[in-house]
Amino acid sequence: RSSVVTDAPSPSPPRRPVMPELVKVTPDKELEFPPDMYTAHTVSVQITNMTDAHVAYKMKTTAPKSYLVKPSSGVVAPGPGTTVSVDIIMQPRVSPPDGSQDRFLLQAVKHSNTTPLSKAEWDAVDKTELHDQKFVVKWTPSKGGAASAATSEMPSMATAISPNDLKSKYASSQDRAQQLENECKSLRKQVEELQSAGGAAQGNSVVTLIIALVIGVVAGVVLSQVM
Repeated sequence: RSSVVTDAPSPSPPRRPVMPELVKVTPDKELEFPPDMYTAHTVSVQITNMTDAHVAYKMKTTAPKSYLVKPSSGVVAPGPGTTVSVDIIMQPRVSPPDGSQDRFLLQAVKHSNTTPLSKAEWDAVDKTELHDQKFVVKWTPSKGGAASAATSEMPSMATAISPNDLKSKYASSQDRAQQLENECKSLRKQVEELQSAGGAAQGNSVVTLIIALVIGVVAGVVLSQVM
């Protein structure tokens, strides 16, 4: 009689030990931001210590150029219920969200004092002792108000001046500046000639007159740029 040989079941991978809850975070999963442009928006994340020890934390994001995190790392004092607030500030946008989902990661670990961990200390932390909490950004339309009005008005303001108009205005400004510089050189030469011919007293009077004329010319240039 032939015997059937069966393979022994492979051992299951060791499970990561379940860590006790170090912190409670609010909101816990989604960070809601309006998709408004040209306006900064802030979401505050509350980190509450659930232990009797110091808890160090840090916040990371997949879009560091789009958000400012204050403070991005720190320590929560001991005692259940002790809370710190972390502000996540979305920087003003110049285009609507492109559909990608920005993400954040909060990491926390028990600590011995009030000094935040350095990068080297974070790198040396045993991964099994870390509290990891992930967040995603959810785009939620704002409920009207000034921000929405600014969003609707800014594009029309941005398109009111074309690149060609800007180049033309710049060239005109350069011409006026050169004209003003030439007039100032001419006036300065006249002052020197009058001072050498008529003496100091007369020269001082002429200087006062010339200064008034220069101020008038500058004011005319400024007004013409404003108009």
